[in-house]
Amino acid sequence: MPNNSPYILIAAALALGFASCEPKGGAGARVDEASGSAPGASSSSEPSAEPAVMEPQGFVQEAELRSLPGGVVDGDTFKVVGYAESLRLLNINTEELLHKRADRAKAAQNWKAYLREQTKGEGFETFGTPMGQEAKEWARQFFKGVDPKADEKKIWLEYQSATRTHGFFDRHLVYVWVKKDGDWVNYNLEAVRQGMSPYYTKYGYSDRLHDEFVRAEREAREHKRGIWAPGAKSYPDYPERIAWWNRRADQIAKFREHFDDNPRFVDLATDTAFATLRTRLGRRVVVFGEPTSFKERGDPQRIRMSYRYRRDFPIVSFEPVDMTKSGVNPDKEEFIYVEGVVSMYRGDPQLRYDEKSWMRSGKEPPVGEDN
Repeated sequence: MPNNSPYILIAAALALGFASCEPKGGAGARVDEASGSAPGASSSSEPSAEPAVMEPQGFVQEAELRSLPGGVVDGDTFKVVGYAESLRLLNINTEELLHKRADRAKAAQNWKAYLREQTKGEGFETFGTPMGQEAKEWARQFFKGVDPKADEKKIWLEYQSATRTHGFFDRHLVYVWVKKDGDWVNYNLEAVRQGMSPYYTKYGYSDRLHDEFVRAEREAREHKRGIWAPGAKSYPDYPERIAWWNRRADQIAKFREHFDDNPRFVDLATDTAFATLRTRLGRRVVVFGEPTSFKERGDPQRIRMSYRYRRDFPIVSFEPVDMTKSGVNPDKEEFIYVEGVVSMYRGDPQLRYDEKSWMRSGKEPPVGEDN
């Protein structure tokens, strides 16, 4: 049975990082997910024969789900007693709820017309669907009978690492475990197995449950469950979405395979990224992350990279330097590597790009340029 001591380790390991992170609130256009990786893995690969240990491991915290129905916000977002922010479940992404009565009526009366209306824009839209509501109801049923006063009916939260515990909206990134009939059950995996979500890899493969997620999705597809059922009122473009997510996950995996333990390289997806950069003031480092905007002209030139909601990480060039001389256009890249000098601006770190700096696409890790 897990105990609370691993979570104490989290608190100690993240003390410096949390000191630099302000709580965030409000809504945004970005889907909040993160963080694990399986170096060199692909969700389409054959899983290994050796199964993972199916119980909470590593950084674990006992918790109490808020009373139903309020504890289940939707199929992948829960609220826990004593936590200021909600939980965001790793490696799943259930569809959105139909919040508006008018949308519920449209989806019920003419699903194809509703889909056309919701998918007029470019890219992969997220919008409310009957499948999103079904995932929420399935989650409520899953947690019925979970009693925080009974030793075997509490929930347990598993973080993937000590430095990747919070996402873009500052929500806790976790796996949720419960014990049912004496056996550990992972909610995230079961949501995929029942077709409530695909294996969601947009922000990285699962560290230790990758093969289990692959098997769970395969089972759901073979049995045509949930989103994979013929005629399901769900997003119609999962093959394309999954291919895009996996391309991103491959880049994250390559970074962590080559540079996760390299002190000169900083992953902006980590809780401690800003705290680490503060300790490198005046030194040359390489940051890895997702560009959100690129201002090619102006003084200064500027790339903004994703860190937290309303708190981007800026890369600035005050000298007339071609920031794209390496052939990389930040506007067209999922992830990039940027080398430069750490400086401070209004209390937060930034990266100063100069004539010695360089930029690389996330598809091509700068192996050999790490010293």
